[in-house]
Amino acid sequence: MHRATAELIALVRQNKLGFPILSDVKGKVGAASGLRFNLQDYLIELYKGLKNDLPTFSDDPCWTLPMPGRFVIGHDGTLLYSEVNLDYTHWPEPEDVTLVLQRATAVAE
Repeated sequence: MHRATAELIALVRQNKLGFPILSDVKGKVGAASGLRFNLQDYLIELYKGLKNDLPTFSDDPCWTLPMPGRFVIGHDGTLLYSEVNLDYTHWPEPEDVTLVLQRATAVAE
């Protein structure tokens, strides 16, 4: 099992999430949708200095990262919520996402 996948499984179990968390380990979905960016050389050196082997962790030889984003996809595959922001310090209000999850749960029942 890939390291990133194992960490997601642990996150779901630890937080007792009642919904799946999807992962784009090799970054193919991010690349296809334009939501992935290449790290600049100075950041690659910083990561290496911190012993963060991003290509091994993401199972992708490129030094890339996904753009920070959150997506809620309904049981029928409909995109119910999306938020992407290049500023990784900007997060949606928890109430906004919680409301979408509650509505999706109500529709699924």
